[in-house]
Amino acid sequence: LNPDGVVYLVSGRALADGRGVVGVDGNPLTMFPPGMPAVVGVGHHLGLSGRTTVTLLNAAMAAAIVLLAATLLGRHVRASPVSGVALVGIACATPLIGVSTAVLSEPAFIVAGLVQVVALESALRARPGRRRRVAWLFVSLAACWAASSLRYVGLSMAGAGAVVLLVTTLRSTPEDHDGTSRRAPLLRALASALLYGIVAVAPLALWFLRNLAADGTLMADRSPAAIGPGEVVTRAVATLGWWLAPTLQHLAPAAAVGLGALVVAIGCSRLGRRARPGPLVEGRPEWSLVPLVACVTVFVGYQLAASMTVAIDEIDSRLLLPAFVPLVVLAAIGVDRVLARSERTRLAVAVGCCLAAAWITLNLAADQRTFAQGGRGYEASSWQESSVADLLRALPEGSAVTSNDVYAVLAVAPWLSTTDAKAELACSSPIWAWWDRPDGVQPEGTVLAVAETSIGEVEIVSPSPGC
Repeated sequence: LNPDGVVYLVSGRALADGRGVVGVDGNPLTMFPPGMPAVVGVGHHLGLSGRTTVTLLNAAMAAAIVLLAATLLGRHVRASPVSGVALVGIACATPLIGVSTAVLSEPAFIVAGLVQVVALESALRARPGRRRRVAWLFVSLAACWAASSLRYVGLSMAGAGAVVLLVTTLRSTPEDHDGTSRRAPLLRALASALLYGIVAVAPLALWFLRNLAADGTLMADRSPAAIGPGEVVTRAVATLGWWLAPTLQHLAPAAAVGLGALVVAIGCSRLGRRARPGPLVEGRPEWSLVPLVACVTVFVGYQLAASMTVAIDEIDSRLLLPAFVPLVVLAAIGVDRVLARSERTRLAVAVGCCLAAAWITLNLAADQRTFAQGGRGYEASSWQESSVADLLRALPEGSAVTSNDVYAVLAVAPWLSTTDAKAELACSSPIWAWWDRPDGVQPEGTVLAVAETSIGEVEIVSPSPGC
C-alpha cells in the first residue's frame, strides 16, 4: 500500500458515502481520474472492503494480462519455446506481481493497453468499412476510455491509436479500398486519425472540465520538474536494467545493463529484418506490428515528456510498467526471427531460453521471500501490527488526527479525519502522528506510543493544552 492506494481507498469510501470523489483532505480529487475510486465505491455498495475489492480486481487483471500476452505471442511468434519462455517471464515477472498485490491502478491500466493493441491489430486485419473493422475500433476506443479513467497517462493511448490509423492508412494498398486505383490520400489518413483521437479523449475532457470548476487546474496543481532530461532518460534505461536484474541496487549498474539490452535488441532487429518469416497460417496475411510498436513508443515518449515537465514520481518500474509486456513480446518476436534466419542458432536459443527460465524463477523466489518476511510500504507488518497502528484503529470514526504522513494514518484507519502538517504540527488536533522527529526537537505534549517501523519511527502525541 502506497500513497496512491490510500487515496483510492479513502476516495472510494467517500464516494460510497455520498460525499463525491474527494481526496484525503476532503476537497474534490483532481490528482487522479475517478476510475479506481469508483471501483472501490462499487465494492463498498456490494459489502466489500476497499482492499478486498482491489484484490479481486487485480487478481482478475493479472489473469487477463497473461491471456492477452498469450494472444499476442500466438499471433507473432513461430517458435513455441520462445513463446513459452516469454509467457512464463510475463506471468512470473516480479514487477507485475508487485503491482498486482498492491492497491494500484496499474494492472487494470495494463490490461486496457493490451486490449487496445489486440483490437487495433484485429481492426487492421479486417477490410476498411466493414462492420468487423468498426467493431474492433470501438473496442480499442473503449480500452482508451477505461485507461484514461484510471491514469492521466491514458491520454497516450488516444495518441497511439491515432498514429496507428495515420500510418496504416497512408501505407494501405489499392486492394484495401475496394479496388480503388490509388493510395488513400493524406486527407483521409489525417481525418481518420483526428476522429479517433477526439472520440478517445472525450470522456477525460469532461473530467478535465470538472477539475477546472473544482480547483482551476486540469490535473491538480503540480510543481515543475526537479530533474533534467538526462536523468529522466538515464532512469528509464536503468528501469530496463532493473527488469532484467532486479537485485541491482544502484542506478549506474542498472543503466549499464539496460543499455546493453538495448544494443542487443537493436542487433536482433537488424538480423531479423533479413529473414522475415511468412505468415503463421499459410494464405493469411501477417499480423501488423504497427499497433504494438506505436503503443509502446507513444506511451514511453509521453511518460518521459511528462517527467521532464512536471514534478511527478521519479521514472521507475511502476511508471513504465505498461510497456513491459509489449516489450517482452517484441523481444520474443526478435528472437523468433533471428531463429528463423539460421538452423545453427537453435541450440543457442534453446540454451538462452533455459537460462532465462532459471533467472525468472530465482528472481521470483527472492521477491516473494522478501514480501513474506514483512510486506511492502504501508502494508508492512512492522507498521500494520505496531502499537501506534492499534491506537489509531481504536479512535472513533471522524476523529481528528494531524500528521506529517496522513497516508500512513489512513492506511490503518481510513475513517479518521486527517490534517496534513509537513512543516510543524498544529495544536488544533487532539492527536498527532509524527514520523521521524528530528533529534533535539521535543514534542509539546505527552507521547502516548512509539513504534519503529519500516517506513520510519512514529510517535503518537497528545498535545499539551495551549501549546
